[in-house]
Amino acid sequence: MTDREDMQEGQPAELWPGRYYVEANYPDGYMMLFQPEMTEEEARELLEPYGLKTPYAKSIAEETFTEEQADKVIAFMESFKGTKAEKRPALKPTEAGLGVGALPVGGDDGFFMLDKTDEYDLPFKVWAYFKESLESTPEEDEELVSPFKEWLDEYIQRKGRIHD
Repeated sequence: MTDREDMQEGQPAELWPGRYYVEANYPDGYMMLFQPEMTEEEARELLEPYGLKTPYAKSIAEETFTEEQADKVIAFMESFKGTKAEKRPALKPTEAGLGVGALPVGGDDGFFMLDKTDEYDLPFKVWAYFKESLESTPEEDEELVSPFKEWLDEYIQRKGRIHD
């Protein structure tokens, strides 16, 4: 059972039998793992009982794993220092769903192609949608802001001189 609740009537959300999400926390952020090359046939077979017709239906299936796959992904992810991965039961797919593989990315989020790492040894392709932590230390903040402060101080001095 998950701690998420269905938006209708406050009932527990229905689970997708035999399917799991895999998520990982690493020192700089958070990852949600998915299978970018799940075949159309496999996705259709998984989604058929739910009758989904959205253009993003396949992406919903891609972000789920069997329990055996999930355990393999977790073992692989935890081979990286400081990374903690876990599986949780997947929620029943709905028309309003969108898998992470269909998200637009840029800035502090993106896709990490795990299969391109030297250590990759899984029998299926796995990528990760990552979101880097926005937390920073005061020293890191100062390092980022300092050049802007300097530029702003110079700009104000120049502007002041022009109008004198």
